[in-house]
Amino acid sequence: MDDVIIIGAGPAGLSCAKHLKREGFSVKILEEHKEVGLPVQCSGLVSWNLKKFVKIDKKIVERIVNKALIHSPSGHVLEIEKRKPVYVIDRHEFDKSLARDFKEELLLDTKVNSVSFREDHVLLETNNGEFKTKIIVGADGPNSIAGRHFNVTPEIKTGLIAITNERPAHNNVELFYNRKITENFLWKIPRKNGTEYGMMGSVCKVSALKNFFGLKDCEISAGPIPIKPAKRTYFNRCLLLGDAAGQTKPWSGGGVIYSLLCSKIAASVITEAFDKNNFSSDFLKKYEEEWKKSIGNQIFVGSLWNRFLEKSNNYILDLFFHSVRFLKWDLLDMDFLFNYSSEG
Repeated sequence: MDDVIIIGAGPAGLSCAKHLKREGFSVKILEEHKEVGLPVQCSGLVSWNLKKFVKIDKKIVERIVNKALIHSPSGHVLEIEKRKPVYVIDRHEFDKSLARDFKEELLLDTKVNSVSFREDHVLLETNNGEFKTKIIVGADGPNSIAGRHFNVTPEIKTGLIAITNERPAHNNVELFYNRKITENFLWKIPRKNGTEYGMMGSVCKVSALKNFFGLKDCEISAGPIPIKPAKRTYFNRCLLLGDAAGQTKPWSGGGVIYSLLCSKIAASVITEAFDKNNFSSDFLKKYEEEWKKSIGNQIFVGSLWNRFLEKSNNYILDLFFHSVRFLKWDLLDMDFLFNYSSEG
């Protein structure tokens, strides 16, 4: 029987496994796909905060962005020049780099079909047999098997991405707000060998995305984006982590930085649970208290922004962007609206 089984080999699960392995625990990571990092359902736009948690391999960086252009519905542009770099990373290669520390611990093409919680262990039934463990970490996305077991999946929206061969004219990221298209936003991101276009919202149509940007030949992909945390992220012998917990920025849906931060907190609480031989929900509640202490206010303010977008029309959005154009947006951290520091 393993000490810990982590479901999902994304940044959240792999990072948590790395911390636990350093503490000497026996860990298994069960990943339903045949290769780590696929399918790619993320733009890979991350801030310099990534350096606080992992060493950045230059090979995974496709572009370095220093400016964002935010377009209002009527076409006014708010320019934000960032003092610290924003990276466009290859998410496939990034995830693979996090998985290099694991060999026999990482089981690919292993889909968890059910989880059963017993008095002294957890039983997982998969397409590759049964596994037993003291505690599980559900890090398998917004449709997490553990989250569904406890009926606490996060609130989600849809992210739609179109990749073209268009050579980027500059290294700027562009955001577009238009309530006639989506209640959230659209984007344009320069990639290494092309350009990415996308939209986020409750209903995302390929035709709307193509018409807005005038796209023809492109590769389309889509995926769920958590924009509100799960009602609860701890249970007897179970923690939810990353997208499974809804630990993302509501204003963009990005979750890499938050996942890496929360994985460290999860590993610390699990380590303490083993020290005290206490895997009850009463004890594991500390995990949710700690991660909410770190990013709870960020998520709350982000959810207020989403609420504002949903209740606004294009006229109100134009007035808003016009009125805030003189603020010092370059000082704003794209992950942490309030002060945060980490030794990484």
